[in-house]
Amino acid sequence: MSKTIREMLNEWQSEILNKDLAPDRAAEILVSLASIYGNINEQILKTEMAFNRLLNDALNTNEKANRATIRAKTTKEYENWRIAVNSEKELLALIRSINRLLKVKETEQQSSKYQ
Repeated sequence: MSKTIREMLNEWQSEILNKDLAPDRAAEILVSLASIYGNINEQILKTEMAFNRLLNDALNTNEKANRATIRAKTTKEYENWRIAVNSEKELLALIRSINRLLKVKETEQQSSKYQ
């Protein structure tokens, strides 16, 4: 059974938290993260549109706008959209962390050459 993007992100996050992550492995994870970024953006688009259609339907009823919005935010469509948005934020944070880790490793390597 294939893993969800959230499961993969959680696994990579755990691996990154390991203090002994080799630069080669960090680069592999970075490439994987970059490759799924488009998938996450596509998921955000699909889930946001599904939520907006649901919200539009709720607003087209005779219900007041604030109640329709609150009701729409309790649906699976809204939850899926928020999961996708949060996945993007987590992915970008992981990419930044790995870039920083690789930069630190490179600096350490360069400074050890001159000692």
